[in-house]
Amino acid sequence: MRYHGGMPAAQFAANRLLWTMVLTALTAAVAGIRLAGWEVTIPHIGEFVAIMGFCAALSLVCFHVHRNDTLFFFGNAINQMICGGFAVAFLTYFGGWLNRPLMDGPLVAIDQMSGFDWRTYIAWINTHPLLGDFLTFSYQSFSLQLVLLLCLLFIYDHSAHGQRFVLVFLVSATACALLSAAFPAAGGYVYYDIDVANYPQLHPAAARIHEATLLALRQHELSKITFPMQGIVTFPSFHASLAVLLLYAAIPLRRFRLITHPLNLAMLFSTPVDGGHYLIDVVAGVLIALLAIGMAERMLPRRRSNIRRHLS
Repeated sequence: MRYHGGMPAAQFAANRLLWTMVLTALTAAVAGIRLAGWEVTIPHIGEFVAIMGFCAALSLVCFHVHRNDTLFFFGNAINQMICGGFAVAFLTYFGGWLNRPLMDGPLVAIDQMSGFDWRTYIAWINTHPLLGDFLTFSYQSFSLQLVLLLCLLFIYDHSAHGQRFVLVFLVSATACALLSAAFPAAGGYVYYDIDVANYPQLHPAAARIHEATLLALRQHELSKITFPMQGIVTFPSFHASLAVLLLYAAIPLRRFRLITHPLNLAMLFSTPVDGGHYLIDVVAGVLIALLAIGMAERMLPRRRSNIRRHLS
């Protein structure tokens, strides 16, 4: 079944679902901001408005004039990612503001039951500096990959897969935000009071940079928030979720998988070092991503495009 201008009905249904999720998350985020009494500042709001305005105009023109479903869904997907990311970021801060008891002790205990020792792992990475540098690079590559892969999916006419990617991103991010509110943790560097200077070959991307923000949130001492914000989620690891989601996003892009797959597999191994995550954080993040992917595959079945046939 197809809608206006021959556009696919399944993708219109997915688009409505995505906007429903985004608006729900935004409503929850605004409620959290009001309840916490935060003053929010967005330094580059003009750029955000310009990008979103352009994408909205592109979608409207492609729907009413050019009948281009790929560009129509692309414009929607970009705005959904921006709005959804904004909402989820504030939900993570509100989770910290709730000040539930920290769960580092139980999380460490679960790791120990599985035979994983976080301090032993980072000490071993410290003895392999080239590996550590590559892990840090992979950890920091997620934002660039996120933008590039989403754009490439639409450039190569995989708009349905692009929508699936947005869906699994929003579901995974929301799940991580909610679980981190229920089971907050400070992470290995803070819990073990690690001085990174004692590991001269490590250059972790995050380490303890979230500590002051997390403490201020929990003590209700943070009144002004600037977007984008510092990540504070430990359990589950959203970086672990992202690694799986980016692997999933690249499935139709055969020519790019030689780059994206090694990067994202490395990202999984980088999360304890660069994010201070425990093993159970990584496992939980991976499981969340896999569940989100399974849901997306059921809700928006695959269709084979001409471009995909050409690339095969």
